[in-house]
Amino acid sequence: MNVFLIVLTSCGYVSASVLAVAQLYDGRYRRWSYLGGGAGLVSETLWLIRQGAFEGFRAMMAVPDWVGVVVWGALMVSVWFVRAKKWVPMLAFVYSTVSVLWLLSQLLSHRALIVPAFISPLAVGVWSSASVSAVCFLLALVFGIMYLEKERELRHKRARLFYYQLPALGELDRWAGRFVGLGWLLYTPVWLALLFLTHGVSQALWCTRARQVGATLIWLVYGLAAMMRVLGRGDGHGMARGAMWAFLSVLLNAWGIDSICVGPPHAAL
Repeated sequence: MNVFLIVLTSCGYVSASVLAVAQLYDGRYRRWSYLGGGAGLVSETLWLIRQGAFEGFRAMMAVPDWVGVVVWGALMVSVWFVRAKKWVPMLAFVYSTVSVLWLLSQLLSHRALIVPAFISPLAVGVWSSASVSAVCFLLALVFGIMYLEKERELRHKRARLFYYQLPALGELDRWAGRFVGLGWLLYTPVWLALLFLTHGVSQALWCTRARQVGATLIWLVYGLAAMMRVLGRGDGHGMARGAMWAFLSVLLNAWGIDSICVGPPHAAL
């Protein structure tokens, strides 16, 4: 059942990404992209419920499960944008991004860090903050990509696909900046907890140090982008590129440090 839901989710997201791109050229594919994305979202929801019911909170100690939560959260927020602001073309970028993240995450180990039977409220709180901040960073990446694609058409004076369908550059810039700032604020307690409250639970000291270095890198790069926006430095192009490059630090953590040490940051608390 577990493998079936993972395969169904993968097929749903991949088909939705292809069909969402196709509907940019032909609106007749829009309904089919909704069906593919809906099937993927429903199957992933069932998969998360199953993981929680059979394995409890420990299931989220494995990186693929944690990435699944982040992907699910980003899609739910994107659904709000589509319904509230009618930004349907946004789905082409969202589904393409989450499909890649979902597929890559399933290549990682599903082993969870061995932890005590009692999971502290601190671990739950840090997990929640880390998850929501990752959702913000992922959405900032999506808005950054959309900004650069629309800007590219304007720069080359070729108003084609994205110019007419994507939101205005000002809107894309504002939302990218908001998600970067909100994500950084939510990640700050995660960073502080990793610096001062981590301890070696079934993991080597170097794992703890590596997590601290990785968390500091994420906090610094997103903090720099957020401060540049607060101080009025830089422009939309800089924010978009900053959101894209900063997300590399998140990938480095998830697919590097956290996969080797087994488990997302909150696993060490």
